[in-house]
Amino acid sequence: MVIDPFQYTAYDGVGWELLRSAGLGDIAELVTEPSQRLLARLADDQIRARRRTSRSSDRSADAGRARRSVTRIAPSGAYA
Repeated sequence: MVIDPFQYTAYDGVGWELLRSAGLGDIAELVTEPSQRLLARLADDQIRARRRTSRSSDRSADAGRARRSVTRIAPSGAYA
């Protein structure tokens, strides 16, 4: 990821065109948003993703505990 809010306004896209002509256009992404906004947004996205992952793993763990508790409470073969 290349963050350069002035690439087109101050440099007429020359730097980005050089990267693309060197064959890096497929692996690089030019972002012209100011870095303070982009990096804050990326950090927020990462925090939200961690929360989603944490909640889904908590639900999986809860479901696993519930299955195990039923297995422990049930007489042998009663709920099989």
